[in-house]
Amino acid sequence: MHFKGLDLNLLVALDVLLKEKSITRASQLLHLSPSSVSGALARLREYFDDEILVLVGRKMVPTPLGDMIASSVGDILLQVQSTIDLRPHFDPATAKRNFTLMMSDYISTVLMSGALRKIQQISPGITFDMVPPTDTHSEALDRGEIDLLIMPKSLISSTHPAEVLFEDSYVCLVSEDNPYVGNECSLEQYCSMGHVVVKAGTPRGLTHGDVFLAQMKIERQVEIFTLSFNCLPRYLIGTNRIATVQKKLADEYMNYLPLKSVPLPFKIPALIEMIQWHRYKEKDPALTWFRQYLKQMNDQF
Repeated sequence: MHFKGLDLNLLVALDVLLKEKSITRASQLLHLSPSSVSGALARLREYFDDEILVLVGRKMVPTPLGDMIASSVGDILLQVQSTIDLRPHFDPATAKRNFTLMMSDYISTVLMSGALRKIQQISPGITFDMVPPTDTHSEALDRGEIDLLIMPKSLISSTHPAEVLFEDSYVCLVSEDNPYVGNECSLEQYCSMGHVVVKAGTPRGLTHGDVFLAQMKIERQVEIFTLSFNCLPRYLIGTNRIATVQKKLADEYMNYLPLKSVPLPFKIPALIEMIQWHRYKEKDPALTWFRQYLKQMNDQF
C-alpha cells in the first residue's frame, strides 16, 4: 500500500532502524538480509530527502529529521497493531495470544504463580513473557514492548490508563529461631539488628518501603543488599538478621520456610500496586479479560 508515494511497508523498517540504529540488528529483527534493509533505508532517504541515519565513527545516529519522526512512526505502527488485534469476541478457552508483562519478582511470587497455574486450565492457548522492571518502564509501555505493567502507584505515569490491582502492608520478617525477636519488635531492637534490604530493577534502587524508611530517617545496619525479593527470606534463616517486607510475601514464605513475622514498630503507608496498559489497547478484549481475571485472583488471596 502506498500513501503519497510512500510504500507503507517501509514504515516498519524505518521504525526498527531508528530504534536499533544498526542495519545488522535491524535485519535480524526484520528477518531480512542486510542488503535488503540497506535498500529500504535508501528508499526512505530518497522519499524524505534526508539521510535519516548517518554514520558517526562506528555508530549510526539519527539526523534531526530522524529524531523528529521516530516517536511518531512508532506510535502509528502501534495504533495499526492495536487495530488489527481487535476481535469482536474473546473466548479464553480457544484464544491464542501471548502477553508480555513487566513486574517485580514480588508480584510474580504473590500473584502470578497462582494466577498462571489456574490460567493453564481455563485458557491453555495463552502464553506469557514476564520481564523485570527497569527505570525505562514507561517508555517500554509507550513503545508497545509490553502489554501490561504492574508497578507501585508512585511509579505509574499519567500517560496511559491504569487501575489499582491490590494493596499490601509491611511486617518484620525474621528467622523462626531468632533470639532477639519474640512476638513483637521494638524500634530499638529493629535499629540494632542487621538488615537484609532489596535493591531491585535496572539500575538498582530502593523499594517502596525502603524509600519511606529513608524519609523517616530510621537508621539501619544493612548487612546484605540482595538483588530480588525472592532471595531475601533465605538470607534470614538461621541468622539474627531482620527484614522489612510486604505481608503477602512474608505469608507466602512462612508456609514452607522456618520464618516468622511480627508487626513493625512504626507505620509505613500501604503499598498500592497498579496495573497499566497502553491507551491504544483500552478496547482490547483479551487484555480486558486478563486484567479482570487478575483482579479476581487477587480477591482470593
